[in-house]
Amino acid sequence: DPEYWNGQAPILFPICGSLRNDRAIYRPQERPFFTGLIRRHGFVRKEEFTLEEVNENSVTFSIKPNAEMLDNYLYQFELRVVYTLNGKSIRTEFQVMNLETEKTMPYFIGAHPAFNCPLVEGEKYEDYSLEFSEVESCSIPKSFPETGLLDLQDRTPFLENQKSLDLDYSLFSHDAITLDRLKSRSVTLRSRKSGKGLRVDFDDFPNLILWSTTNKSPFIALEPWSGLSTSLEEGN
Repeated sequence: DPEYWNGQAPILFPICGSLRNDRAIYRPQERPFFTGLIRRHGFVRKEEFTLEEVNENSVTFSIKPNAEMLDNYLYQFELRVVYTLNGKSIRTEFQVMNLETEKTMPYFIGAHPAFNCPLVEGEKYEDYSLEFSEVESCSIPKSFPETGLLDLQDRTPFLENQKSLDLDYSLFSHDAITLDRLKSRSVTLRSRKSGKGLRVDFDDFPNLILWSTTNKSPFIALEPWSGLSTSLEEGN
């Protein structure tokens, strides 16, 4: 619904979040110094993928770089995304292939799925909680929504010996929430009224981003990321 979000659940590649000034800096052998333009969340997020394969319970899409991508990211790659249905579950698998194996290809990859909240008619957003698979005590880094950057050294306590977080739109009054120190590898969105919910597993992803809009959008995004935005103390 464009009233709340005029996008879709994008795939984040080859970065998650933002680079300083949207610039990637390369020092390859063939060029002593080169900068490429890579905007927030990377360049495949709004590109059309190619349908590669459809099976009884799975579908595979792929994308390779076009000329504009290669002007800013100096690596030949293929990204495949496989969606597999198994009963009431859906598995998303990212396959990142470096097509020039003589080069080391740096990249991050992330998902940006958003889920209806509430899930059940007659309930409201504040009836829901996030339940973590482990008891958590962690802080979150300061974020700068204008640039998308973080300050990993400037942190605020967030979860304190707790296994659940009650949802409220005020959580997102400043920006998304970056959980980069979770022990949990799964999180469940659950109604405290009906008990209905869904679980997101993110075994291979060290970071979980929580996001919703401040205009009371009926969804929450639970985003597993392999990397993060540039932090203020990091050099170029």
